[in-house]
Amino acid sequence: EQVLDPLVQSDQLPQFMYAVLGNDHTDGTDAGKKTPEAHVATNDLAVGKFVDYLPHTPQWKSTAVFVVADERQDGPHHRDRHPHRNGRQYA
Repeated sequence: EQVLDPLVQSDQLPQFMYAVLGNDHTDGTDAGKKTPEAHVATNDLAVGKFVDYLPHTPQWKSTAVFVVADERQDGPHHRDRHPHRNGRQYA
């Protein structure tokens, strides 16, 4: 909100923006780090807050949001454990 509010209020939102969420769930296996589940939950919360913020702006009518998750790496993805038609699992 700190970044977006001034842009929304002045109607200066860029035509294209992207965000990279910094919590790497593969980092969670190191001692003293958050668990992989905690990293995923933090990133999911950030996406939810961002998507919840936008409909309350005047720019919402002309806004599109695309959320792209990284590959699942080793094992089932945390959001969808169903196999894809080619046998691989996708979120």
